[in-house]
Amino acid sequence: MKSWNSTEFWAEYSNFKVGPESGKYKISFSSSYSKSHSTIGNSMSVANGQLFSARDANNDECSNRNFNCAAHYNGWWFSCCSNIFPNGQFFNYPTALSAPDWKGIVWRYGFGPAYSLMEIEILIA
Repeated sequence: MKSWNSTEFWAEYSNFKVGPESGKYKISFSSSYSKSHSTIGNSMSVANGQLFSARDANNDECSNRNFNCAAHYNGWWFSCCSNIFPNGQFFNYPTALSAPDWKGIVWRYGFGPAYSLMEIEILIA
């Protein structure tokens, strides 16, 4: 991921897997976050073990089932809701530095909910 001052950050997780459609694309990865191989906080932890949610497939764990995280934040592996929104709305600089909370491309532990990243990519090896 890249911040608006062009600094690059990354978070590394091991044993990363996405399950089959029949299992609602359940995501799993090693619970041991690799601090020695990461340069930013562990915002993915709440996604571990979650089912994929989309606007038309509400699989999140919100106690109020009338709220669909994906309908508000786009598709992702939500608990209720999340600490990371790679599919959030893109905001240009300087609006991205103080975007509406949880609306941008968010990585909470490192930037907070109001900072929208310049770019983010997820690589699975």
